[in-house]
Amino acid sequence: MILDIYSRLKKYIFCSSGAVYKPSNIAMEECFEKGENPNWGKYGIDKKEAEDFIINSGIPYLIFRPAYIYGENNNLYREGYFFDRISNNKVIPLPFGNNIKTQFIHIDDLIRIFESAMYNKSVSKIYNVTNAEIISWEYFIRKCGEVLGKNPIIKKIDINQIQLEPRKYFPFRDVTYMLDIKQLVEDGLYIPNISLEKGLERAYRWYIERKPNLNDIKMMEKVDELEELFQKRSNCF
Repeated sequence: MILDIYSRLKKYIFCSSGAVYKPSNIAMEECFEKGENPNWGKYGIDKKEAEDFIINSGIPYLIFRPAYIYGENNNLYREGYFFDRISNNKVIPLPFGNNIKTQFIHIDDLIRIFESAMYNKSVSKIYNVTNAEIISWEYFIRKCGEVLGKNPIIKKIDINQIQLEPRKYFPFRDVTYMLDIKQLVEDGLYIPNISLEKGLERAYRWYIERKPNLNDIKMMEKVDELEELFQKRSNCF
């Protein structure tokens, strides 16, 4: 029944994720091996299975695999977490030691890519989508601080000395996550161009206007514990 409906479509556009790829420390092309990735767990597996179903269905499709999505109306406690900590002069524990590099795409850029896909002649292809800028976690946090006009209080947590899973105190997984978008460029689809600085400025304006009540139960308890530890150490001097 569903396939009968889909068969009448000229093109089915599916938003997948870079989480379908196996772990890698390099920028992944679309042909990079897919499979189980312990960093993303069931989410990545579910996206992969959805992709496989679409690819094998005979439906004309375009599949997009974004990197981290950020911007206005984000329901995940990510950039909002940093805005909260910086504005309240709270310590931001930062996992340190893995030399992590990653990429982001602003939600408006992602939407424009979907729009361009409707008019592009490409069909039955897969594309990585992200802003080409490669950044570190510290760079991201400091950009958040620039948007607020305040210096973030960053305390680096040496992952080789403190045996605590970074995701317990940080809103992102501490893994390299980079995507090659050469195919997107070559096929003439919209190219993400909202810089991290501009994107965060827009996200912060939304944050101020809407005052979203977001949290991350998985990490907040450990963040507070680490903050207390830093305060005790400071009192010793």
